[in-house]
Amino acid sequence: MLRSGVILGPEEYVGRLPWWLARGARGGQVLAQAPAERHIQPVDVRDVARFAVDQAAATTTGAYNITHPEGITFQGFLDACFAVTHGAARCGQSPPYLPSKR
Repeated sequence: MLRSGVILGPEEYVGRLPWWLARGARGGQVLAQAPAERHIQPVDVRDVARFAVDQAAATTTGAYNITHPEGITFQGFLDACFAVTHGAARCGQSPPYLPSKR
């Protein structure tokens, strides 16, 4: 059994990584959920596929957590997305939730 973190990469069907890359390329102010130091553990789809094929060939059994080894901050993830697109995006942080006006 493979338990993965958020899977990102080519042909990703959810569109998380492509969305952030496209948003970074557009530039301007980007609103991202706070806290920026929150850790995430994304994993590349190619790494998941390679590990799954290797384990199947080895007839290995068991449960495996497949995530980024140390995790990265969400801000670090955004910074990397913006850097590779050479966009002039700037990140603004929202609170973890937006309270309703009553």
